[in-house]
Amino acid sequence: MHQKNPKPELVYNVPELSRLLRISTAHGYKVIREGWVPSLRLGKRIVIPKAALDKLLSRGDQHSL
Repeated sequence: MHQKNPKPELVYNVPELSRLLRISTAHGYKVIREGWVPSLRLGKRIVIPKAALDKLLSRGDQHSL
């Protein structure tokens, strides 16, 4: 039986961001709070748009998270 491809992620939560960047969750919250990583607040949830993270990482800036 052929399975459909799963939907691609459109947003990440902070623990997922932290795993992707290989940083602690606490540091994930810090880089969001300081504006290094674009994020949205949806009620009590903080989400990071995948497209914004991809753009940030592709810029190749010399800044460190």
